[in-house]
Amino acid sequence: MKTDLTHLDEVTQQTRLQSLLPSVSLSVTIESDVDACRALWERFSPNKSVFDQWDYRMAWLNAYKFPLYFYTLYANSEVVGLLPLWYNGDEKIYEWMCGYWAEDQRMFATDPRYVPILGYLAPTPLRLYAMRPFENMQALSAFGEFAEDTDPKYVKDIISLHSMDEYLATLKKKNRYNLKADYQRIMDQNPTVSFLKASAHLKDFETMVSMNIKRREETGIDTSEFLNAKELAAFRNIASYAESYSCVLIKVVINNTIAAIDMVIECASTYYLFRGGNDTQRFGGIGNFMTFIEIEDAIKKNFRLIDCLQEDMGWKHRFFDTKTVYSFEKKLSS
Repeated sequence: MKTDLTHLDEVTQQTRLQSLLPSVSLSVTIESDVDACRALWERFSPNKSVFDQWDYRMAWLNAYKFPLYFYTLYANSEVVGLLPLWYNGDEKIYEWMCGYWAEDQRMFATDPRYVPILGYLAPTPLRLYAMRPFENMQALSAFGEFAEDTDPKYVKDIISLHSMDEYLATLKKKNRYNLKADYQRIMDQNPTVSFLKASAHLKDFETMVSMNIKRREETGIDTSEFLNAKELAAFRNIASYAESYSCVLIKVVINNTIAAIDMVIECASTYYLFRGGNDTQRFGGIGNFMTFIEIEDAIKKNFRLIDCLQEDMGWKHRFFDTKTVYSFEKKLSS
């Protein structure tokens, strides 16, 4: 179903919209039908990351069931811009479809002059996190709070690396020593490492969830996102829906005991470290061991980039580089 903006904001809003770019006949619709939104998404998506994939997006939509609001901008009857939102009914706010799990996001525009118009059209209250840089994004500051996101992404460009020795040489001495020492500590215990297709090993996925919850409780830093029923359902869907990407569980067993299970995603040229659970009480150093074997796996498979997502979690800065992302927020109109 298409909804015209003037139906929501009256004729004065359409007049103000046109005043932003008088030389072009502008109009906007708000699309909520899932199939129509998919067609718009596939029209604009660059398909460079897992966050660009519609099956990944549907994993979240089918879990949260929030209504979609795809603001679609037309110039002279041609689609020239897209703002792919949903309305978070739990927190009463508009945000990217997938919420804060939509990293590397941007406003889609065929021409950078349409970016400020999308900023103007964006509803309130609004929060858009983890935006990758795109042309003319600074113009959004005229319509809300545009700034660097407080949480950078943690990534590592590995296109020029051919071995773990080359990767280790990029680290600070202490971090390099600790990573190698913990790797060897676990190897001395003769671990069995398995790479499993997640959709075929959902029991292991559930074990990872339980281990993640227990580990986060032990640290006392924060609670596991898996305690949120909707978020857990979304991750189950990610494991099950994988078509445009591969979802892999890396399982480590020592003396018939599961020491760790991590969930990684492989998509296009990027290797994503998504989530995991480990038993550090019985297997000291298992966290660094998992990091080691995952980086090694990505290098062996000739991926271009390792993406460890946002939030440092107290360790990512030791092994990955930071990448600045941006946020845009609009408060409720007075």
